[in-house]
Amino acid sequence: ASWCAPCLKSLPLYESLRQEFAREDFEIVAVSVDEAAEDAQRFLGKHPVSFPVAFDDGGSIAAAWSPPAMPTSYLIDRDGIVRGRHLGFQPKDIDALRAEIDHMIGER
Repeated sequence: ASWCAPCLKSLPLYESLRQEFAREDFEIVAVSVDEAAEDAQRFLGKHPVSFPVAFDDGGSIAAAWSPPAMPTSYLIDRDGIVRGRHLGFQPKDIDALRAEIDHMIGER
């Protein structure tokens, strides 16, 4: 969300993480929960990312996943199984995420 300070902190680190792994092995899909798509677009204009960002028009995605914190990240494997969930964001979290992603890719 454009108003979420931890989300803003996470974007450049997620962007660098996205660049570390081959596209066939790893993808990030962000979901904006901004009430107005224009707010999300304005935010992304100032803070662009290379991964897709979906706009949760009407809140159905947030309702289905019930994220308990902003941001909440889910690690989902190739079979659609949620293998991890990370609540909030601190810059040091990126190392744990990287290790989990490496492990999941190595399991193939």
